[in-house]
Amino acid sequence: MALRKRGIAVFTVSARFTSLIGYFKYSEVYGLSAHQAAALVIARRALGFAERMPRELLKRLSPEEGWKPFGLWGKLFGLYKAARKRAIREDKIFRGWGPTEWLFFMLSGTS
Repeated sequence: MALRKRGIAVFTVSARFTSLIGYFKYSEVYGLSAHQAAALVIARRALGFAERMPRELLKRLSPEEGWKPFGLWGKLFGLYKAARKRAIREDKIFRGWGPTEWLFFMLSGTS
């Protein structure tokens, strides 16, 4: 690769759930867009950091014993997809919702 010839380090990391993790963990805290937050997650992975599920989400997702690291993020992704479908069905305007509003909507059985 041309970058390596010039002495620039190149890391290959999995991009699994980076948008979701970045959106729910970093976008509101640092004022980042979902794409910028995903880039932050990718950079953190390249540096060897692992992303833990926030405690408030762990309490609400009720993780089972033996969950794999990406298992909980996958469960959150499923909840997010279902919540988007429900918001469309209920004719909610969700374009301006942030992570906090989505979490409230996802984890509440009703609107």
